[in-house]
Amino acid sequence: MAKDIKTRHREKSTPMLNKTMSVAERMKQSYVRTKNSAGQEQLHEKGTPEEYAQDRIAESADAAIRAATGQIKKLGVIRQKAERTIKATEKGTIKYVGKSVRTAEKTARTAVKTAENVKRAVIASKKAANASRKAAAASKKAAEQTAKAATKTAVKAVTLTVKALAAATKALFAAIAAGGWVVVLILIIIILFGGFLCMIDDDNSTTVTSVNKEVQAYEPVIRKYAKKYDMQEYVELVKAVMMQESGGQGNDPMQSSQGNFNTKYPQKPDGITDPEYSIECGVRELKSCLASAGVKSPVDMGNIKLALQGYNYGNGYISWAREHYGGYTLASAAEFSDKMMKEKGLKSYGDIQYVSHVLRYYSLGKK
Repeated sequence: MAKDIKTRHREKSTPMLNKTMSVAERMKQSYVRTKNSAGQEQLHEKGTPEEYAQDRIAESADAAIRAATGQIKKLGVIRQKAERTIKATEKGTIKYVGKSVRTAEKTARTAVKTAENVKRAVIASKKAANASRKAAAASKKAAEQTAKAATKTAVKAVTLTVKALAAATKALFAAIAAGGWVVVLILIIIILFGGFLCMIDDDNSTTVTSVNKEVQAYEPVIRKYAKKYDMQEYVELVKAVMMQESGGQGNDPMQSSQGNFNTKYPQKPDGITDPEYSIECGVRELKSCLASAGVKSPVDMGNIKLALQGYNYGNGYISWAREHYGGYTLASAAEFSDKMMKEKGLKSYGDIQYVSHVLRYYSLGKK
């Protein structure tokens, strides 16, 4: 059988302020106890019972006052500690909150910057895609034009070959009728060799076509202005440009009327009516293009190509081609031509294959 467990009843402690009774209550209790015990004191002690009770009450009051004062001091200490704790907590909380705010702001700025970078990347991708489409379209157009030119060249070669064969056949029959079999053999050899020459024609990349006699007749004037404008090294290039522009014909053999250096005549096609002035303006225009393209020598073909296309399109093409293509390409020439046609409302603009057309007359470009 389980034993009953005895427990001690403990009264709950009252708060610290309630433990200290009021001074009046303690004085009253002390007075009662003192009065009850005063009658039992020896009569020979000094003073009456009332005086004795009063002394004891005073002592009790002093003790109560001291106790209350001590409790008040303890409460003051506790309050000060609590205030310091609160201040420390507030300071720490404010510091933590401030740090959290700064961290949040930094995170927000990083997020904004990241979003901006993503936006720029998307825009750059779109631009690259557009540029690729334009380049593809330009390449397609250039390929079509090249194919047309090749077809035209092939037809020309076949026509020349047929004509040569026809002439040779006629000569062969004449030789046979005359009974000259040795002559027949010679003619056969000539026909085969002539047909081969006709097939390769003058479009071979290693073949240079000489300028005609009209252009050659202007060489002294070209050299005069080449020396004046420090272009002596580029006389052959000037001749090649003239050959492509006019073949030495007309009063504006360099086609300089619409250039930047014509200040005497109307700036319209064939506006210049003085061949020598046309050559002077042409030499200056070509020099400007060579300088813009950064040409270093007469055999700096990469930059010379850029300069030549600039002579045909205008100097603005040079900076545009460098910015969008890094220099001259056939695709860049095709795209710039399309761009200018749209901007100016024209049906055609310049010669897309101007570079190759000029260089076929430039001997230094084939070395």
